[in-house]
Amino acid sequence: MRIVDSQDSRTHLPLARFEEKTAMTWGFSCQITQSESNQDVICNTTKKCSPRIIETLEPAQGFSGMSFESALGTCPQEALRRFSRLRTLDGILCRLRTEKGQDTFSKKFRGLPQGLTTEQELEWALREAEADHDAESAFTAWAHALDRTFNLRRDGRAKSFILPAPESGLRWQSRKLWIEGALADPQVTTAPAMKRMAKKHLPILLHAISDFADGVTGCGVAASHATIARRARQIAVERPEIDPGGRGKPLHQMTADSIEKNVRTLRAVLRNTGWAVDCAGGRHLTTVERCLAKILFGINQTKVASVQDLVTPERAWVREEPRDARPNWATSSNAFTLRLAARSLWKTARKIMFSSTYPARAQVSFIFKIFIGLLKKIKSFEIQKSAPKRRKTNRFAGVPDPSRESQKITADLRQSWGWLLPKTRSGQRMDPRVVARIIDEEGGSHLTAKKIKTFVDLRLSMNFWEFSPARIKNRLAWFRTILRDLLGTRGEDLL
Repeated sequence: MRIVDSQDSRTHLPLARFEEKTAMTWGFSCQITQSESNQDVICNTTKKCSPRIIETLEPAQGFSGMSFESALGTCPQEALRRFSRLRTLDGILCRLRTEKGQDTFSKKFRGLPQGLTTEQELEWALREAEADHDAESAFTAWAHALDRTFNLRRDGRAKSFILPAPESGLRWQSRKLWIEGALADPQVTTAPAMKRMAKKHLPILLHAISDFADGVTGCGVAASHATIARRARQIAVERPEIDPGGRGKPLHQMTADSIEKNVRTLRAVLRNTGWAVDCAGGRHLTTVERCLAKILFGINQTKVASVQDLVTPERAWVREEPRDARPNWATSSNAFTLRLAARSLWKTARKIMFSSTYPARAQVSFIFKIFIGLLKKIKSFEIQKSAPKRRKTNRFAGVPDPSRESQKITADLRQSWGWLLPKTRSGQRMDPRVVARIIDEEGGSHLTAKKIKTFVDLRLSMNFWEFSPARIKNRLAWFRTILRDLLGTRGEDLL
């Protein structure tokens, strides 16, 4: 009998060896770690075996002071071997259609000795069932003890096995600031890998990733790429206001593989730019961890995702100024504030009046001076006038609007030639009416955008030139030259 410790590759796994034939099946296996004789593992009725093959092991009361890897080493090995074989057998039997086939394969898988009578075969089956129950009970008790120490089920919130990873010690400021900072960071938006995905998908994917993090620290993102992709599709449908618009296919109309590929690309960029820190890498689960997933979560899990902490880099940390202890309404020009001050003065004056050793006449004079000073201060307050707002000046004030035909040509050109309008110093595009006025001035309002683009293509092909908008220094002057050549006799003849 071969005992396997982990499943990484798919190979033939010998199940039981006899003199005449060998039972074989498909199983997930890796390098052989241990070899035992067949008779040491299989209970043979020809020898008098103890009624319980696997002893019931008492789970450790606690794993305090031990790492998770060290705690896995305390697993009862005999219970693990039998429970792992039971898990493999259940996965194979569910694929067999007939009950007879399931019974025959189960006997060959367990290594039923040949030449037994019906009574001996029944006794063998009862001993196997009892040993299976003892193994499952022992491993279940150990798994729940491990869960109580390392909180593998995350207080009932986890739906699959997650690697217990130590926190990085870093954190984010808040979910909102993390998303806004990543969107504003040029190292994220201009990364070479981000050219593979549309920029309009970035806010939705950042919201989907941050939904799996702790709301206070940003730690513990253990979801797989596929899970985050499903969450991103759900956000795109339920919260369409997050989508900024622009070029590209809507995210909820993309395939699951395409969204998952974008999630993988974005998480790699966030890790390289310092917006995420890996605490544990994703990998295939070992036999012990797969059995733990079966016991604690009831699923057949073979892989585990990486564990990340979402953090805010030092360069993007928002320095919040300390807030004033006074509320916003507590200003010196507020009448309510003055009433509060007068009330406190009155309380002080009464305390002076009843506790002071001065004569009553001096006390009244003192109080009178206090209120006179308060009244003078009220009159001295000046009304704070807000700074006059600067009126926006219209650049085209007094200039007639361009014709409707030229505006339509400009709108059609902007769909394919968005680079035609240069940016101002503030980073905004020029008014499209500038292009429309050039068309009117050159008398090209009878043209169409398609004719202009066709003329440019013909001109480039005739001269064997390559079109590169980035090399055009003055784009408006270039466009005016194109219109003049097109409206000339030569341009009309070409079209």
